[in-house]
Amino acid sequence: NNPAMASYCNQLGQRDKETKVHFPPLELSHFQDGARDAALRNSLGFSDEDRVLVYMGSFFYFSGLTDALREFAKLAQDNPDLKFLLIGGGEQDQELKKLVVELGVQGKVVFTGFIGYQDLPKYLKVADVAVNTLEPTLVANVAFPNKVLQYMAAGLPVVSTKLEGLSKTFGEDSGISWASDSKEVVG
Repeated sequence: NNPAMASYCNQLGQRDKETKVHFPPLELSHFQDGARDAALRNSLGFSDEDRVLVYMGSFFYFSGLTDALREFAKLAQDNPDLKFLLIGGGEQDQELKKLVVELGVQGKVVFTGFIGYQDLPKYLKVADVAVNTLEPTLVANVAFPNKVLQYMAAGLPVVSTKLEGLSKTFGEDSGISWASDSKEVVG
């Protein structure tokens, strides 16, 4: 479903024939609808002055969220209006919530849990910048995180680790700001 996956499969299978890439079908217009919901933003604890980062997805161990939260905590000390919205959940859920307490950023990091697909656009639009902190492991590197397209469709600036599947698809001039790791994504 992306050039990096095609290269990986060709390498594994020692294939030298032409491989076709079929990108996944996505309904991006769903994420373009609507404007920022000030009431939702306020109900999540964000003021009009706050600058909100958002991560949406599963909290896998290769999510990069532990490093991202540590970096966020450093930045938040000098930036009282900086907040982090985490939409989703998964195997790291309890670990991340514990880390937020250990770092002393409970009032700055908001966990929503999983949000229904219908409501995702309005939750994304609460934010000012969307982040993709996935670590460039084999799984993430050859994947095609749909969240990045959904972030872009919602009109959000995107900062992402430079994953092969994304960078080979979008290139340097796509509007995505590339970072070398999850700390740099937040920093």
